[in-house]
Amino acid sequence: MRTVKIITLSLTTASFLFGAPPTVSDIERNVQPPKEVERGMNNVIPTLPTQEIKPAMSDMGGKSIEVKGFTLSGALHVKSETLLSLLEPYAGKSYTLGELEKITALITKAYREEGYFVARAYIPKQSMKEGILEIAIIEGNYGAFHLTNSSLVSNERVQGMLDAIKHENIISTHTLERAMLLINDTPGVKVTGADVKPGENVGTSDFEMRTEASNPYSAYIVGDNYGSKYTGRHRVNAGLSANSPLGYGDKFGINGVLSSSTDLKNGKVYYNFPLMDNGLRGELSASRTTYSLAEEYKALDALGHSTTLEASLSYPLIRTRLESLHLSLGYAHKKMKDEIESTDDVTKKDSNALSLGANYLKNHTLFGINSSLTSELKLTKGELDSPSNSDTDGAYAKVAGSVEHTMAFSPLYALTTSLRFQHALGNKNLDGSEDFSLGGAYGVRAFPDGEHSAENGYILGAELFYTLPSFEGIMHKASLFADTGYATMQNENGTQESRQLSDIGIGYQASYKQFFGKAQIARVIGGEKVESESERSTKLLLQLGFVY
Repeated sequence: MRTVKIITLSLTTASFLFGAPPTVSDIERNVQPPKEVERGMNNVIPTLPTQEIKPAMSDMGGKSIEVKGFTLSGALHVKSETLLSLLEPYAGKSYTLGELEKITALITKAYREEGYFVARAYIPKQSMKEGILEIAIIEGNYGAFHLTNSSLVSNERVQGMLDAIKHENIISTHTLERAMLLINDTPGVKVTGADVKPGENVGTSDFEMRTEASNPYSAYIVGDNYGSKYTGRHRVNAGLSANSPLGYGDKFGINGVLSSSTDLKNGKVYYNFPLMDNGLRGELSASRTTYSLAEEYKALDALGHSTTLEASLSYPLIRTRLESLHLSLGYAHKKMKDEIESTDDVTKKDSNALSLGANYLKNHTLFGINSSLTSELKLTKGELDSPSNSDTDGAYAKVAGSVEHTMAFSPLYALTTSLRFQHALGNKNLDGSEDFSLGGAYGVRAFPDGEHSAENGYILGAELFYTLPSFEGIMHKASLFADTGYATMQNENGTQESRQLSDIGIGYQASYKQFFGKAQIARVIGGEKVESESERSTKLLLQLGFVY
């Protein structure tokens, strides 16, 4: 009896001092692959073939023709009003044939500037009734794509992605660039050459396309100290994927996380595959997370696990070298279980959720400064079966997003600003797995993972980078950063108050070939203190990784 009382007292004391123990819902938010290993899209494509605008022919004796006005034929994809406005200053005058060819070249040039790089304007044979000169336009239609393919993806799949743009009919930079970039986005293949030649039919052009194999495998391994004190501070993240293993642009991969004390284990297997030649892709995945708590909660014998099955679709609505917009639709089924063996306390939860997302990227200039923008928005609607918690049981919905903007002031200085946010809809509290957390290496960095999680919140960040001189192939830079975040519950029930967390810090990151490392020191500012772990005002974050 005495032993039971002591154990009960120690558990009560631990709960009082450190708050409710973390659950699998809290832990799942922190087992995603590191952002540092996310691969950007391959926007390197061959220079698009062009046809030079031929110089005007000689005037053949200098005979002049009076031109009272102009009319256009064949202008379908550029407004006639726009083109005629270029010709207005030349109406009501007499011109030689050579001079008229120079005027006609203005129309060809206007088409090229709009991306129609094989379009051509010319003066057809005509009677010039009432002094009106007709300028005809051949906009240029797709003929055949002749493919030389030595990639990991079948000829039929690559050929299909090229032929998919023929329904646009007219040849343009936008359509051809999209096709080449979609090929580059496909695992196992990249475009290495593109040439244009006359097509079999009048007004058409054929293209000679060359593709080669990209890496058959991708892999990464990353070690860091970003983990929780209660499931293992030091972690190893690793992933391996096979590109186009079945030969049609698919991808099979596995990734996972292990903590140093193996109190945390996470694994995921996924299969990504093409559905249509226009860039529509699907993905199926399954993941499992298990944990047990250490340190102050070790006496609880607290452990748990979760299993998640997911299916998703993605489609590139916009895909150019400078801009892309991907839409996604996903479904997730999740089963979660937490258990405190010392008290025989078991909590089970199931959830089903649909999500609709958009991911937008753009490279641009802002006030003459080279800049890049990355943003994401996701709407999630789901149903949680949690009999033990009526506050979160039932239907729920939330909207979440992020925006990150980088301005490169010079080759040495760059400023990155970011915003992450979430808001619960319908005046309903969310399960912990759906909450927004302020702490962690990708949040307010001076605070640990799981520090103050709630339904609604935002995190603002700013980091100024200074690129240091390279040394023996080592590329590195130093930074100053500041973060601030706020989170509050959707339906205030007295169990948790709103908090504003802030920090400042310095960082250093370096890369050498396929290796990278990062060190950051963050310090708490603003009066708030660390509550989810032992109190400290300064935190050192370390990361070392390899990407293949």
